[in-house]
Amino acid sequence: MYKVIESRVIVDEREEVTYGLRRTDGTAVTDVSPNKNEVERSAVYFNEIGVSSWNLKEIISDVLDTEMGLEKFYI
Repeated sequence: MYKVIESRVIVDEREEVTYGLRRTDGTAVTDVSPNKNEVERSAVYFNEIGVSSWNLKEIISDVLDTEMGLEKFYI
């Protein structure tokens, strides 16, 4: 199961909140998106299709590298 985690980062001397995903086995990817709804939808989708913990980082980085965003990933 994936759950949304919250991280605080400093950007241009300001504290900002970003969201990531953590699996029940402890695997985590932080700083996925500043959009909590987007990350929550991703968690639901990844749970539905059974994304393994070793694929999570690859999937997130592929989506972010292509700049298509998570919204278009599961449409």
